[in-house]
Amino acid sequence: MAANASADGGIIPVSPYAQVLAPEQKAAIFWDGTTERMILSTKITSNDSAGMAWVVPIQSSSQPKVKPADTTIFFKLALVRGRKDV
Repeated sequence: MAANASADGGIIPVSPYAQVLAPEQKAAIFWDGTTERMILSTKITSNDSAGMAWVVPIQSSSQPKVKPADTTIFFKLALVRGRKDV
């Protein structure tokens, strides 16, 4: 099975028979005039959890710094908007 890709990247499973879905994604993007910071939270489901890669295309003249983030930002943003279904 070929991997699907979107503008925000694609998930490539190790097994060619794996079915991988990303049914839900949340993003928060911050800009301070110099640096863009993006926090992504993506729900990924698969019938084969043997392994996969998530490839995210970016346009940058320098190598991005990728690290785990505190995803409670999404709950805080939902509260500001008056939503509780996050």
